[in-house]
Amino acid sequence: MIWSLESAEHFPNKTKFIQEAHRLLKSNGKLVIETWCTKNPHLSRITQFMLSIINYGFHTAAWTSRQEYYQLLKKHNFRSMRDQVWTKDVLPFWRHVIMTAINPYNFFRLASYGPSSLLSSIMLYMGYLTSTIEFVIMTATKI
Repeated sequence: MIWSLESAEHFPNKTKFIQEAHRLLKSNGKLVIETWCTKNPHLSRITQFMLSIINYGFHTAAWTSRQEYYQLLKKHNFRSMRDQVWTKDVLPFWRHVIMTAINPYNFFRLASYGPSSLLSSIMLYMGYLTSTIEFVIMTATKI
């Protein structure tokens, strides 16, 4: 089993990630990916701008939608693909992150890291609220 927990969003080349997972897994091996995805593969300019702020603050790579992950998995001989959207489950966490960050005691400590950390957190939270971004767990089996 390979479990990618909130790491795939940092990989600049999703194709290489899926290829390497396929190479490492035995037949019938499981790949589990927990990651941030865009809900739609076709992004407006405003959405692209919002995602670029998140990328800068969290050092993430190009965004991928669930549909694009499915296409990559299928292309590289994975089957039995399933997913669950956990966005509603992670929203309280991000709300807490923002509330903690704007607390005066923490705000000045966070400010020492630069404004991108707080702004990126807010943009990610807004992406979840507007259903632009999803937190997804996907599973697939190597054939």
